Order: sequence, then structure tokens, then C-alpha cells
Amino acid sequence: MAGSRVTLHQRRAQDAYEAVSRAGKNERMKKRYGSLCLRLPGLIQHCGLCQTVAFLQSKSDPDPSSGKHYFHLVLNDLAVLTGSENGGKLAEKVRAAPVKEYQRLTREAFACSEWLKRYSHAVLGVESGEDIDS
Repeated sequence: MAGSRVTLHQRRAQDAYEAVSRAGKNERMKKRYGSLCLRLPGLIQHCGLCQTVAFLQSKSDPDPSSGKHYFHLVLNDLAVLTGSENGGKLAEKVRAAPVKEYQRLTREAFACSEWLKRYSHAVLGVESGEDIDS
């Protein structure tokens, strides 16, 4: 049935909404996660996907009690949204990808990061320029 098909944009939107909603359940992480999501499309556009993923990896801490856990969450959410198992797998993919595949991954990551940004603003109520440490 053609009416029941879900478009790529709808899938991205739904997956991003679920990721942001999960992150929003943790009050301590909510603002930090959302603030990083607001900056994510700009990071990808300005620095490139490989550098952005490397930055997120370098700051990431898988320990939920860590003050840097939100980097881990954003990296893994971006990885899952772009079709990778986790942040490490995404990093491997972007480092080894031939040019055309890297460009495709970058377009996909940028599109997914835009949805994370939109829902961070709409669901978490995070505003651009907010101090994440307050």
C-alpha cells in the first residue's frame, strides 16, 4: 500500500525525535546534549564529517555519571541515525570511505544533524547561545 510508505525525511525525523526525547529524560544532560545538537550541523559544515566525528570521539565518555557523557550520546545518536552501529563504527566508516561514499555520509549526517537540532530546540527547549554549564 503506497500510502503507508515512510519517506527518508520522515524516518530521519522520527529517529531524531526519539533520540532527543531519550536524552531529555535526564535533566542534567538535557541542556548540554541539546546545546551540542544545536551546534552539530555547523560543525559538520565547517569542519567536515571526519573532523566532527573525531572531535566528538575525543570528548566522549561512555560513563553516564561523567560530565562529558553528552558527547557520547550525540556521537552514538548521529551514528545510529546515519546507519552505523555506534560512534566507533561511524568513525571507522568516515576515515576509510572513498570520496563518493564520504560525500554521501556527510550529506546524510548533515541531514540527520538538522533534525537533531530542530528537536533539541522544540522538545528540549534549548536556545542558541545558551551557556551549557548554567
